[in-house]
Amino acid sequence: MRNSDPWALTGEGHSTILFDKYVQNRADGSRVFSVDINEQAVATCRKLVSGLVHVHAGDSVPYLDQLSRQIIQSNGTINLLYLDSYDVDYEYWFPSA
Repeated sequence: MRNSDPWALTGEGHSTILFDKYVQNRADGSRVFSVDINEQAVATCRKLVSGLVHVHAGDSVPYLDQLSRQIIQSNGTINLLYLDSYDVDYEYWFPSA
């Protein structure tokens, strides 16, 4: 979440807020996991979401690897996986793919 202004819905990270509102209304144990490499964006996001959202600061590739292993070990499932990479270098995009 790089812009906490609620009216700036074109900013990055607002999908996390929308997913948070969705799982709050489901009341079925749903959770949201979010990862961002930018520590400031993570801090901003944590202030704006409920405890149902687990916000991690770090590189998404190792985080997703670790998260998938945890889900497999616990026989869990993922019902929705939303991947979004804003920090893309269009000259050298391969690491973001």
